[in-house]
Amino acid sequence: MLRKWIVLLLVLVAAAFAAELPAGMDDFEPDDNTVAFWDFSYMKKGMIIDQSGFGNDMSLKSKDNAPLPKRSEEGVEFDGQGGYCELNPKESLRIRKGDFSIEMYLMFTEEVANPNAVFNYMIVGNKAVSEGKGGFTLGYASHKGNRFYIMYSLDNKPCEFSAKMPAAPEPGKWHKVAFSRQGDKMAFFFNGAKLAEETVEGDVNLIAKRPICFGIYSVPWQRDKQNKLIVFGFKGKLRYMRISDIGRSK
Repeated sequence: MLRKWIVLLLVLVAAAFAAELPAGMDDFEPDDNTVAFWDFSYMKKGMIIDQSGFGNDMSLKSKDNAPLPKRSEEGVEFDGQGGYCELNPKESLRIRKGDFSIEMYLMFTEEVANPNAVFNYMIVGNKAVSEGKGGFTLGYASHKGNRFYIMYSLDNKPCEFSAKMPAAPEPGKWHKVAFSRQGDKMAFFFNGAKLAEETVEGDVNLIAKRPICFGIYSVPWQRDKQNKLIVFGFKGKLRYMRISDIGRSK
């Protein structure tokens, strides 16, 4: 009898957790246009495996002896102190000129609506801020007016596209974030809703010589008054991420 109650309790807990998942998260997967796909809850031989089959596997690392990110059934959790994931991109990620999309399911683990605090999370990228020749960085910043942004190279010049949120993302919940270039349009989607769009004419180049970093700025160099490296670290969890060679409209 006790065993039946335990099983019932586990089913109810699982159902409650599933109810919190955004639409589509439970069947988010690679397809024929996917050039990289990661389920951050899955590791093999110490690596987070690229399930697209193109070999963009990543490892867990840290800066300034910070703790490594924590991996669990919910994905990888970053504490913003310097733990990150890193990969050396394969040929599939050498996206030039044409359409692309970067989609992810993430969760903030701290309140980002505090008007007295400044948040600048650099979530994924391989680009220095002022660099024009290539690369990208995708992040979230409160001092930009609660905006998600992507910095990228357009015709070898540094560009930025950002989307102002109607409200700061709620912590402790999963959100789907997506940037997409389709034809001459760059768009941002949050939980399936298009929040911003602009015309982009020219060659977008996501290629950079350095590795792609997840959870911190890829080229940290500044230090604070305590001589601690400023990494613009993300405080939150990543569950899934998909990069595609087509634009996606949701």
